[in-house]
Amino acid sequence: MMRLFLSSFLACGFLAAVACADPSAEVRERAEAGAPWSQYYLGLMYAQGISIPKDLGEALKWYRRSADQGTAIAQFSIGEMYETGTGVPKDRAEGVKWYHHAAEQGDADAQVKLGAIYTSGDEGVKDFAEAAKWYLRAAAQGKTEAQYQIGLMYEQGAGVPKHFIEAVAWYRRAAEQGDARAQARLGFMYYNGIGLPDDIIQAHVWWNLAAAKGMVAAERNRLDVENEMTDEQKIEAMKRGRELFVRLEKK
Repeated sequence: MMRLFLSSFLACGFLAAVACADPSAEVRERAEAGAPWSQYYLGLMYAQGISIPKDLGEALKWYRRSADQGTAIAQFSIGEMYETGTGVPKDRAEGVKWYHHAAEQGDADAQVKLGAIYTSGDEGVKDFAEAAKWYLRAAAQGKTEAQYQIGLMYEQGAGVPKHFIEAVAWYRRAAEQGDARAQARLGFMYYNGIGLPDDIIQAHVWWNLAAAKGMVAAERNRLDVENEMTDEQKIEAMKRGRELFVRLEKK
């Protein structure tokens, strides 16, 4: 799905100068004068039919003008259009090319896209090392999906040397941002003592958190581990769980 950057339009605040009555007029004027961000926003307006009739051909035209000036999000948007066949014939190789342009400029969403593409081999090229490179760059920018995926790659030794401590570190970052898969995986690592000392209480805490988000496997693991716990351990697990919940809510 194309990312939305509409709040500035809705608040009549684009570049602190867009007229509320017809934001497209000011945006178009700036776009035609060569302003790359206005070109991107005009493309977005055409793509989503904001203040002007929806026209994917015009959207692509303005995205390209912005992208040619190095606007990463415009490059990403072109990549999405080609990958999904939105307004253009579907061409995943062309989409990957544009994702690369954006990713090389630091666009984290494009980096995540490339990580997924190289992991799955959708373009006929499965390259775990390349996937890990892009996931690491996105993970360092705080992208939860990338943090979870690079954790998985370190755990499995796919594209990077197997390193359980690194896996735990990345799972924890994703888990603390609310990723249920990472929370469940962290519970597994604690239970089995992989990459950190085994801790049945911490395993329960993370599985319980993931189960609260609807993960059936985590719920099953939580119930199973409760059968191994003393009453004191169960009380401590609930105490730690409440403390963790409060701490994460404050982030």
